[in-house]
Amino acid sequence: MENKVLQFDNSIERYRSLAFNRLDNEDYIGALDMLFSALNKEYSLEIIKDIAVVYANMELYELSNRYWFTYLHKAKKEDIGIALEEIAFNYFYMDNLWASSYYFNKKIEFDGQISRDNIPDEIVKHFAESIDIKDKYKIAYPFEETDYTEELKKGRTAIALGDLRTAKKTFKKVPKKSPQGFEAEKELAVAEFLSGDVEKGIEITRKLIIENGESCALLCNLSSMYKSKEDKEKALYYYKKALTYPKKQEEDTYKLATCALENEDHEKAVELLTEILKERGLDVRLTHLYGLALLNCGKLTEGAKELNELYRIDPTNLTNKYFANLANKMVDGVDTKGLTPFLYNGEIPYKEGNKRLSIIGKVVEYDQLAREKELKKPYVNESVKWGLEMGEEEVAKACIFILSSSTNKENIKYLLDKLLDDEFSADVKSIIIFMLVLAGCKNKMGVVSGGYYTTFKPKKLPFENEEKGKPFETAYALCLSRLAFTGFNSFNQLAIEINKAYKTLKNYENIENLTKEIAVVCTILSDSKKINTHSACRIFNAKEDRVKEILNYIKSRDLL
Repeated sequence: MENKVLQFDNSIERYRSLAFNRLDNEDYIGALDMLFSALNKEYSLEIIKDIAVVYANMELYELSNRYWFTYLHKAKKEDIGIALEEIAFNYFYMDNLWASSYYFNKKIEFDGQISRDNIPDEIVKHFAESIDIKDKYKIAYPFEETDYTEELKKGRTAIALGDLRTAKKTFKKVPKKSPQGFEAEKELAVAEFLSGDVEKGIEITRKLIIENGESCALLCNLSSMYKSKEDKEKALYYYKKALTYPKKQEEDTYKLATCALENEDHEKAVELLTEILKERGLDVRLTHLYGLALLNCGKLTEGAKELNELYRIDPTNLTNKYFANLANKMVDGVDTKGLTPFLYNGEIPYKEGNKRLSIIGKVVEYDQLAREKELKKPYVNESVKWGLEMGEEEVAKACIFILSSSTNKENIKYLLDKLLDDEFSADVKSIIIFMLVLAGCKNKMGVVSGGYYTTFKPKKLPFENEEKGKPFETAYALCLSRLAFTGFNSFNQLAIEINKAYKTLKNYENIENLTKEIAVVCTILSDSKKINTHSACRIFNAKEDRVKEILNYIKSRDLL
């Protein structure tokens, strides 16, 4: 009798089917397990789309957009409509109404319709109402009777987006005697504090206490402000005082939890975060803090459970991966001396961080072959990517250099994917573009910053192998790295102007030291109707007088 072997269906469609079964049971994390397993097996835009949908169902809209932008960038032109629409919905629920409107309009331009059925009433209302009419209403009626809730919402959204200048400007528009005056002043104090003017934040908060009396929220704000000044005594004083006041709203519980973490009151932090997460449901940032607080309280099994769940939700997050693995080791009894208690700053422990920084410092000094060999080691590769993601510019530069010079396509793909993550620093993205282009990368690049998506493909320059072409290659890389964030879209013409500039200026005196000025000149010549000399010089931090000299020289050469 012939032996028959049962074969397990290991196709990505099988994984998708298992994911959909879990979705039917609202097992979102289980669905993500299946989809990421499928993605590791075979890269598929359908899987990318599925992951984006699951995140949106979990109300993790930032993560959902990360994958929708990837789909938007890589899908065929005729298939991008769904991405434009879903990005618009996600931004609406993130309170980024500008970006939401922008992508809804892009979808209408694309095919003239919104495809989703049963659009929620609040979204219909958002586009039906006119902000201009509201503004006129506020002019016609006294501020004591006017509702400034919209301004509060806009200001808080600006804080969440890191646009503190807009936040302050918005809160200052709200009259102090209006119904929302107190809330606006309280938020203004926070905006000043986050902008770096701690004293101004303290001054506004103290004035609010004098005029309105103490409250849990105001005392928590003072505690956080003094903590940032490293005045631990006053921070602890105001935190303990805040604990004596009743929590009148969810915001009070959240602020108390923040203060408990800042003042290392781990038990109280666990109590308050349990209350918040029970009310809010899944919140990635708070769950991370909750997991660490549990570990700091010695509740290892519970802490490991929370941190492992976070890693399953986003297995690309290197910080989540580190803490999940470490929590598992703690449960198994591995000594973590020197790593605990954990700080609530979103970073890995100082000791581990120093170890990784040391590796980065060594690898960046190696030659190309040695760097490539080191990058094949999983811990080294992860350390370099961690260094890029940690946010310190000088470290990021070293890590981008290491990865951008790699011949491994996965390392280049990692960098290109970072350009599509709206939560990732625009400054670091600019460095990524610059170094990739200098390294000879000709891949199509998609960049998302502040909700705005743009795309371009670096061109092969005819003079790339010529010694005199180096400053022009650098200027081209500089142009792409800066202009990607300005709304500029004449990228094809830019490459043409760079080549023309090389032919005209390659023997120009001291041209090797005028890279920024070359970038300005080529930008202006590519799109003179939309950008002037002064604005372009500001983008590149170039010398305007030298730019004008070069432009006059080019003009004189053209007349010959």
